[in-house]
Amino acid sequence: LVFLPSHRSYADAFVLGDILAANDFPGNHIMGGANLTFWPIGPVARRTGTVFIRRSFADDDVYKAALEEYFAFLLSKRFNLEWYFEGGRTRTGKLRAPRYGLLSYVANAIRGGRVEDAMLVPVSITYEGLAEVAAVAAEQTGATKKTEGLGWLVRYARNQRKRAGNVYVRFGDPVSMRELLVAGGDPDLTAPAPAADPSAAPTDSEEIRVLRRKALQKVAFEVAVGINCNTPVTVNCLVTLALLGVRDRSLTLEEVRAVIAPVRRYLDRRGVPQGGLHILDVEGGLEDVLSSLTHAGVVTTYAGGEEPVYSIQPGQHLVAAFYRNSGVHWFVNRSIMELAILYAHANLGDDPVRVAWEEAKNLRDLLKFEFFFPDRDTYETQMRDELALLVPSWGDTLPTKDEALTGLVETGFFMSHRTLRSFFDAQLVVAERLAVRDPELEVDRAAFLSECVAVGRQMLLQRRLYGPESVSSELFASALDLARNRGLLDHDEDPETVRERRKAFAAELSELAQRVALAESLDVSNRKVER
Repeated sequence: LVFLPSHRSYADAFVLGDILAANDFPGNHIMGGANLTFWPIGPVARRTGTVFIRRSFADDDVYKAALEEYFAFLLSKRFNLEWYFEGGRTRTGKLRAPRYGLLSYVANAIRGGRVEDAMLVPVSITYEGLAEVAAVAAEQTGATKKTEGLGWLVRYARNQRKRAGNVYVRFGDPVSMRELLVAGGDPDLTAPAPAADPSAAPTDSEEIRVLRRKALQKVAFEVAVGINCNTPVTVNCLVTLALLGVRDRSLTLEEVRAVIAPVRRYLDRRGVPQGGLHILDVEGGLEDVLSSLTHAGVVTTYAGGEEPVYSIQPGQHLVAAFYRNSGVHWFVNRSIMELAILYAHANLGDDPVRVAWEEAKNLRDLLKFEFFFPDRDTYETQMRDELALLVPSWGDTLPTKDEALTGLVETGFFMSHRTLRSFFDAQLVVAERLAVRDPELEVDRAAFLSECVAVGRQMLLQRRLYGPESVSSELFASALDLARNRGLLDHDEDPETVRERRKAFAAELSELAQRVALAESLDVSNRKVER
């Protein structure tokens, strides 16, 4: 078994290890970062199954060969393995893009016949509260990561003494790596046997390496989907979702409840896993959640008037976004559908359904470096399911754009401004910085991201960005990857062509920001509760 958990905290290994031990599993061989080898963690961890490896060793062929051989040895002895395939703790709260290095060593052990198969186990570890989130959030705006050491360990242990709520651990169905590789077209496992056709045996050509890489990407995708499908929506996720969606306006208890109620109905209809949401059905439950977030410094409560009002504590928007993003993937398709319907409603044509569907695919493409989307056919099926939730009577005939928009409004809530706005705003910052840059100049990634953080703060002060959660080096990095994927960093093309594409990209995101604002204005749950 290869356990692949999501990574949100340094406590993940202790949480998972405790659960596995309580259920009579043998201890895993845990692949840990060499940054944690200091005393006393290093000596103790080495004696309890942790294998410390370098964080980066791309240019060290000897180290890679030794580690690959060690992986094959452990697998051949049927030892269970564990590591965090995101490569590090998430900075935003949602699942990060996977790293393929260690996963490729397992694949190579299967390809080389050292082991018949390995079962990959997606594991979701979700926390209601985390003391370390504030430091992680600060790193997104330029703060230097604190070096791990004895002093760091003492501070970390002291912070863990504060009660922060529940931890939810859910296991996805184990998947066969061999089967996933074969389904992904891995050339080493799908080619004819050499004896039958020697010329068809895989060679180490660039074409073969590309096919191997694509097969491995499909494996990682299935693991990521397995993790996301088992990640529950927590009470802190819902409350921060409500408070982040109203900029800096404070909400009364009933206004928070008005936002959460239709979202909970939506979660129930979809059968989304939930973590402790029953507390909201108990008298005083929502007040307790808000009080806990206030005690943690995420929410501020003003109780000097007629009744208490709640808002995100100034400077804590990225922390609040971390909790919101832990379950944000459950609302992505719904949010895309909202924006696609609004686009079709504003762009009249003979076939509004096709207009909406093409826009949905375009939005999916904009977000492909942030979320894990299935193949086009599966994605279309998922979007049809979302549409069916809006118009239950829909059968073989798609609803008109007016029926779809009416269905949206009647659900009592919109999600796009609460879930996707920060990602699109970050893309807008990157797009505008590229639009004013000479296309012939090389983009220095680190310097460019620092520039985006600085300019993003200015745009926030000018109210051109919705909230501080958009000013994140992590989001800017993903947006830059998207720009590269779209050819906006190419130096081989005509500079004027690249310049025009960059301007078009910025214009597209500017229009999208206006559409998200329209969704916000249509959100019934976002309006003040009538007295």
